[in-house]
Amino acid sequence: MMGLKLTIRGIVQKVGYRNAVYRAAKEMKIKGYVKNLDDPDESVEAVIQHPDSQVLETFIKKIKINDGFIEVHEILKEEIQEKECPKFEIIRGSSKDEEGERLDVAEMALKNLTKAVVSGNQKIIEKQDEMINVLSKKQDQTIKVLSQKHDETNAILTKFSEETHISFDVMEKKYGAISEKLGKLDKMADSFDELVEILRMFKPKE
Repeated sequence: MMGLKLTIRGIVQKVGYRNAVYRAAKEMKIKGYVKNLDDPDESVEAVIQHPDSQVLETFIKKIKINDGFIEVHEILKEEIQEKECPKFEIIRGSSKDEEGERLDVAEMALKNLTKAVVSGNQKIIEKQDEMINVLSKKQDQTIKVLSQKHDETNAILTKFSEETHISFDVMEKKYGAISEKLGKLDKMADSFDELVEILRMFKPKE
């Protein structure tokens, strides 16, 4: 069956790259295998088979991964003719090599998790700072509004007090004038009583 042999160069060993290739192959129903090469570049080899050549090209684009851990620099491809593979598999190396790679992958995953936690905490702190700033601004605005309302209330009370004093002054003046007039009326009444008494003296005797 016609297929492609790929030689993938870059940082592709001990970073979980074969597992990523395996998952992509399973997803796209591609048959073949992937394995580490024992060469100075620490490359990875993959043989891929599928009836549709366009699917193979899409798969190659999919496995050209650069995520900060895996860094695929180049993928060399060569057409080959060999018997059809029953499935897609990872060809493992020695148990010692595989154990070492699993430890490397686990270490990378832990570093990635730590980085995500630190980044998440930093974002939480930034959000807290933003919320504090917003609340502080709201508090300042509220205090400013309350201060303005307080000043307005004081102005109204001051004006009311002044107007009340003026009213009392006016009332006091009017009351004084009325009292003075009443005093005059009292004097007139007394004078009238005296006049009556005088007139009684001139009243003829019966």
